[in-house]
Amino acid sequence: MSQDDIHASLENARVATEDLVSEMGKYRTAKELREAETDALGHINETLAETAELIRPYREDQMRRFRLLVMGGTVLNSILLIAMFVLIILRT
Repeated sequence: MSQDDIHASLENARVATEDLVSEMGKYRTAKELREAETDALGHINETLAETAELIRPYREDQMRRFRLLVMGGTVLNSILLIAMFVLIILRT
């Protein structure tokens, strides 16, 4: 084997090693991203599960109370509006 063949073989080994290092770096980066995504998805899943536990439908008594509040607010606003009209009419 001549010296040129040895140098060519060494150069080929160096290039192949650099390619391997590059591929391993890509794999490591992809693995880290995948782990980060898995952690993020786990956190999102936990948050959604906690949110789902907090969501409860309104009961009938809660809806009745809400309707009474809305009706009370409507009546109060109507009384104030009428009072304002009466004051405006009386001042003129």
